[in-house]
Amino acid sequence: MVKPSIVIISLVTAMLMTPASQLPVYAQSASAEAREDQIYKSATTAMNAEQWQTAMDQFSQIKGSKADGAAYWKAYAQNKLGQKAAALETIAALVKQYPRSSWINDAKALEIEVRGAAGQAVTSTADGDENLKLYAINSVMNMDPERAVPLLQQVLTGTSSMKIKERALFVLSQNSSDRAQDLMARIARGEVQPDLQLKAIHNLGIAGKKKLLSDIYASASAVEPKRAALQAMGIAGARDELLAAARSERDAQLRKEAINGLAIAGGREQLRQLYKETTDPQTKRDLLRSAIVSGDPDLLINVVQSESDLEIKREALRTLGVAGPGNAAFLANIYTSDKDPGIRDAAINGLFVSGSAHELVELAKKETDPEMKRRLVSRLSIMNNKEATDYLIQLLEK
Repeated sequence: MVKPSIVIISLVTAMLMTPASQLPVYAQSASAEAREDQIYKSATTAMNAEQWQTAMDQFSQIKGSKADGAAYWKAYAQNKLGQKAAALETIAALVKQYPRSSWINDAKALEIEVRGAAGQAVTSTADGDENLKLYAINSVMNMDPERAVPLLQQVLTGTSSMKIKERALFVLSQNSSDRAQDLMARIARGEVQPDLQLKAIHNLGIAGKKKLLSDIYASASAVEPKRAALQAMGIAGARDELLAAARSERDAQLRKEAINGLAIAGGREQLRQLYKETTDPQTKRDLLRSAIVSGDPDLLINVVQSESDLEIKREALRTLGVAGPGNAAFLANIYTSDKDPGIRDAAINGLFVSGSAHELVELAKKETDPEMKRRLVSRLSIMNNKEATDYLIQLLEK
């Protein structure tokens, strides 16, 4: 009886010595698949190195399980080589031969890019698919600006959904050509496509167009564009422009937007200057709240130390609590040094909001006024803090 190991060796030897055409089908298939895997990897390496001709030649050899992906990348390489017509033919063949392939959406998006670069309609083969339109709009970003702007304008004035139009508008705002910037300015001023005006203003903020936003704010007659311009100025970091707006704006809500914009822009010095200049209590409150956004507890501390209006001073103390536990020592010191019950109560609230249980416990231990001690204990009782709980148990055990 022949040993199994000898049988295996004999079979392997026979296969190695048999021409590929005479091998069993499964052996031919496995061998071809392995070979194509190597070609695919090599082609991918060529793509990453931007060796488009080599990649195209190698992807053209793939006929097995990865043929659909290879066809996509072949078309991609053809497009990079400037072979637009050939790329479109390859895409058409892919869609026809592999209609259920996972590469279909990518292929259609590539077709849109190829046709768009040739000045053809962006949505020619998108069949209303919103995702494909988004792919197409993204591809426009890399095109020649002189060709990109008309295509984007076509989307903006067409029947696409607002989602698509807003994406096209963002792409337009990133285009530095004079033509693109002129169109963006006209939309932001409400001269064309009024339904996109507020979004255009927002995109100008992302693009950092401080001067244009300031002009739009100054020239707009309606409240909404003014508000949008102030918000966008904050995003753009237009501190000087926002300071001027906050000083001159008569509408309380718009003045508040200018203050908020300054906070977003990190305009600490400008906000402090505004506080020194203003006598309006509501504007002062808005400035105090802006310190949370700008991260400027010093503004609040300065107000507590210098403000004569007790209500504003209390507001500053409560806001200091929102600013975080880093101000706990200052709040505790105010509680100890100030004899006004309202100020002391505001300090307690500030400590409570900031989660400063330790400071509240220490104050409660030293407090001799029954009413103030009751207020301290009432805050500690709802803090869910171990030190607070231990102190409350001590009170119960007395």
